[in-house]
Amino acid sequence: MFGFFCRKLGLNHRSITSLDSKTQLGVLPFNALFLITCFSSNLPLKSNDDSFTISYLINSCGLSPEAANSVSKKLHLKSPQKPDSFLSFLRDHGFSDPQISKVVRFNPHLLSCNVKKTVLPKLEFLHSIGVSNDDLPKMICSNPGFLVRSLEKYLIPCYNILKSSLLSDGIAKNFSFNLLVLRGLGMPQSTISLLVTKWPKVLCQNVDNFSRNKTITKKMDFLVNKMGWQPAVIARYPAVFTYSLENRIVPRCYVIKVLLLKGLIKETISLLSILSPSDESFLEEFVIKHKELEPELLNVLEGKIEFAD
Repeated sequence: MFGFFCRKLGLNHRSITSLDSKTQLGVLPFNALFLITCFSSNLPLKSNDDSFTISYLINSCGLSPEAANSVSKKLHLKSPQKPDSFLSFLRDHGFSDPQISKVVRFNPHLLSCNVKKTVLPKLEFLHSIGVSNDDLPKMICSNPGFLVRSLEKYLIPCYNILKSSLLSDGIAKNFSFNLLVLRGLGMPQSTISLLVTKWPKVLCQNVDNFSRNKTITKKMDFLVNKMGWQPAVIARYPAVFTYSLENRIVPRCYVIKVLLLKGLIKETISLLSILSPSDESFLEEFVIKHKELEPELLNVLEGKIEFAD
């Protein structure tokens, strides 16, 4: 590195030797001064603020060192007063440590905000439209950007547009009744909230048709308790509620479970990639492709083999 700077400044071995001798006499040539200035100005030094920010993000917010270092490029904390207030506020409203870490990772500038002016009004708004204390952290974590949106200019107008559009389309009655059906069937409020925001049409269909669909909770029970998917993940793909439990969801999921147990597919496989393909595509991708290692997969798919849960 030193040789590189010397070549850039036109310093050869002779001039360096001269530099050493003059430096010993207390005389620093201009070229050497320029060299030292350039070299020192490019050192990646961490300020005290950066060090404090990284330490706080790791120790108080639960971020990994890599995530803390990345966030610190956008955030500079000078004292723990405001961030401590923000974290305490979230904990008082039922947020767990992993949920707090997620909120901070997505919206680090909230650590410097005025909690009563920036965050509290939005939580009060959610409460006013029926979000319970238990579901509040889940809703925020499913969409962390909510806390940085303007309440007056974005959140309330969007809510009013949605409400007015439901009324103007004459489906408010269906919507309200279908919500009652889901609650009566025992579906968690957090899942209902995600359905409303991700795929509201599923709640706006004809009341009679919706009421007859008593398999909703059975589908949720199977996917959550038998397959291990979280309700929030299932709610991202509301089309799952339109598929037959007996003819599509159960047989395909049992095939997937066999493949997972044998280590033939990754655990990160998505629900959408399992249920949305046509019968021919699913057969090709998950049965025929693995038939040499698992020749009984077709029998599992066709329900000829009873799967032990």
